[in-house]
Amino acid sequence: MDRRIKLTLIILLFYIFAFFTWWTFSLIKLSKEKHDLLLQNEELRAKTACMMMRKKFIDSSYDKAISDIEIENYAVINCPDLQLFYTKDGLPEFTISPKVIARNKKWYKKECTKYLLEGVTMFLAIAAGVFWIFLSLGRILNLSKQQNNFLLSVSHELKTPITAIRLVGQTLSTNYDKLTEDNKKSLLEKIDFNTDRLNNLIDQMLLLTRLEGAQYKKSYEKIELGEMLLGLIKRIPEAQKSPFNVITKIEDNLFIDGDRLTLEICFSNLIENAFKYSPNGGNIIISAQRRPKKIVVSIADNGTGIKGEDKKRVFEKFYRVGNENTRVTKGTGLGLYLVKQILQLHKGSIKITDNQPNGAIFAINLKE
Repeated sequence: MDRRIKLTLIILLFYIFAFFTWWTFSLIKLSKEKHDLLLQNEELRAKTACMMMRKKFIDSSYDKAISDIEIENYAVINCPDLQLFYTKDGLPEFTISPKVIARNKKWYKKECTKYLLEGVTMFLAIAAGVFWIFLSLGRILNLSKQQNNFLLSVSHELKTPITAIRLVGQTLSTNYDKLTEDNKKSLLEKIDFNTDRLNNLIDQMLLLTRLEGAQYKKSYEKIELGEMLLGLIKRIPEAQKSPFNVITKIEDNLFIDGDRLTLEICFSNLIENAFKYSPNGGNIIISAQRRPKKIVVSIADNGTGIKGEDKKRVFEKFYRVGNENTRVTKGTGLGLYLVKQILQLHKGSIKITDNQPNGAIFAINLKE
């Protein structure tokens, strides 16, 4: 994410924290002032009650033996929240009772706790919102960056076969009579190869659009996986297979109910990746085995492998390891994302593990 956006969000978060801190302690301060005012009112009430009591009992005829009882009864009836006591001169006085002081103190603590909890709750709620915005912006910017990389990649992937077809076509049109039959056949094979490459790319992009829009209609049938995998390997041009050592370990009679078209695209992408990222002369091992209630298909290579943090991200849309300026192999960032979408369509799963001594293993689990 852009540093300016990060800095802005951090400043905003600190501003919100400062605001709610000020707001909380302002309310606590008001509560303290109200608490002090309540105590002052109680003291004023005590003085007023004392003046009325003295006027009633002391300023009139005063018989101490009788008046003490009368004063106490008067205090209980008229001033239950005040505490009666006598001065050194023996005169009755009222003061705030400990019960009232404790009640006001309890109210003050309750108000403080309430405002603190409100402040913390509001701050956490808004901070969570800011954090969510932070993450959302990060995802949007990353997606924008990945889409930009996709446009760069797909423009190369589309232009390369188109350019090759145009050049071969120009060669055939301008030098047709000068070319030998073998040369003509070789050029036509190049046109056919690049046409297939272009057609496959367009088909995958259209398929992905239909899968994401839930517009693809599945056509399930009984498929023998061994036959499908071996057929896909045979379709790979010999020139592309020759620098590698392709090893197959496929059990017989491995049948699943699935959509043939999408499964062929899924396994083709994985096999193509193995060729693309393996060094010349490396081993590419394609295996399929039966396990309890499932069939496991694995494709292993001896390439550079995939780092831990990238093992999950490679299945994200448009995501590619590295960047367009540094990576050597070309692609669109849609292949493995499409693989995951197809496997979800078949209620399957895929996992990447490290191959030894180097490389990666793509393990696919499908229900039998």
